Amino acid sequence: MNSRLEGQLSKWTNALKGWQQRWLSVDQQQGVLHYYTSEDRKKAPPRGSLHLWGAVIAPSDEDSHSFTVNGANGEAYKLRAADAKERQYWVSRLRNEIERCTTVHSGYVKTQVFLRVCTVCIVCSTWW
Repeated sequence: MNSRLEGQLSKWTNALKGWQQRWLSVDQQQGVLHYYTSEDRKKAPPRGSLHLWGAVIAPSDEDSHSFTVNGANGEAYKLRAADAKERQYWVSRLRNEIERCTTVHSGYVKTQVFLRVCTVCIVCSTWW
């Protein structure tokens, strides 16, 4: 497994508050992107979480710093890095994580459907 992916990015909150600094962290075992109000709050429950299974990363056309993580459930996080190099780092690492957890999840689903076992997916906690 790769080194832990976490760090500070700006997250678009709403038109009133605009961009807010947030601490983001990927739980590689669960395949989930969490965000917190700050690094020192990361031991508390996350402010928000987005499953990466089936997610799509879309770099912004607006500038070279922003990108959006579009979850399979329709939820989206609009994020902004300090510069283009940092954006590329996050986009690349998140795409790798999405591919890994999507592949693991898809393989797990096929195996479980074939065996007709009711169980929980270790990646996204989905029961079937």
